[in-house]
Amino acid sequence: MPAHKVTIWEKILSYFVDIKIETVYSEVNSSLDVVLVKGRFQLNSANATYSYEDLYNSYGSALKKISSFIAGSEDKKEKVQSVLVLGLGLGSIPYMLQIKYDVDCVINCVEIDPVVINLAEKYYPNKTGLHKLLVDEADAYDWVLKNEKKFDLITVDLFVDRNVPKKLHRKEFIEGLKKAVAENGIILFSRLKSNKDLEYILWDNLFEVFKGGEDIETMGNAIYYWKNK
Repeated sequence: MPAHKVTIWEKILSYFVDIKIETVYSEVNSSLDVVLVKGRFQLNSANATYSYEDLYNSYGSALKKISSFIAGSEDKKEKVQSVLVLGLGLGSIPYMLQIKYDVDCVINCVEIDPVVINLAEKYYPNKTGLHKLLVDEADAYDWVLKNEKKFDLITVDLFVDRNVPKKLHRKEFIEGLKKAVAENGIILFSRLKSNKDLEYILWDNLFEVFKGGEDIETMGNAIYYWKNK
C-alpha cells in the first residue's frame, strides 16, 4: 500500500490537532501508529515516539552537538564517510544527517522489525535520499557481534516501546560496538533517563567500556557520547 497522500489542509490542520494516518501491528512492537503532527510523520508505540522527521529532538540535539565532526571541520578531517544507524523508525536520524548536515555517503541501517522497515520505505521524507539507505532486517545484537566493519559515526536508538531490550545491556554487545567505531569516530547511544535504575547494567557497561564519555541531556533521553581518540 502506498503512503497516505497528505493534503495541504491536513498539513495545516496537523499544527492544531494530531491526525492519525494508519495503525499497524507487529510481533516486535505490537501496535504502532503513524501520526501527522506539525506537518511531519511521527511513529509512535503505545508509550514512546520512535521517529519524528527533523523534530526528533533527542537525536536532533545530539547531532547538533557533534555537527562540526559530521561536517569535517573538526580535527581537519573529511566529513563523515561511513554511518551505522541501529534502530530505524521512520528514518529520522538518516534524514537529519542528509538534510541538515549534507551527509551523502551510504547510511547502513539495522532494524529488527520488518513492519517498521516497510513503514520507513513508505514515509521516509527524503525520497531522493532513500536509495542511500542500506537497510538490514536483523537483530542488532547479532549484527554487531558478527560485524567486522568500522564506522565514523554510530547511532544507537534501540527501543521496544520505552525499554532497551535486555540483551543489549550485555557487555559483549557494548564491546562489539566499540570495535566498530573507527579511529576518531563517534558513537551515540540513547537511553531513557527515567529507566536508569531499571537498566543500571546497561548504564554501568556503557561507562566502563566507553571510558571518558559523557551524557548529552535531551529532554527525556540521555544520549551517551564517546569519541575514539
